Amino acid sequence: MISAYDELRVVFDQYISGSLKETTGDKRNLKVTQIQYHVNDDTDIKNLKTFLSHIETTAELTKYLSDKLMETDQEGDCDASHSR
Repeated sequence: MISAYDELRVVFDQYISGSLKETTGDKRNLKVTQIQYHVNDDTDIKNLKTFLSHIETTAELTKYLSDKLMETDQEGDCDASHSR
């Protein structure tokens, strides 16, 4: 599917401590039971909202996805950069 494109950009954002985004997320997560999941190829996600409600699960998912993107870089020209 992406072979028709020259470039693919994937952006992961973060919750900055004390930000409006963090406060809104905290309020939203009060309504959901937070369960920490371990992310791997066989992880069974039954409820996405519950799955993403735990901060450690979200961090592990981000790491998992970035690792998978690097693994599937067939041409070896993937440039992983970090900025704030």
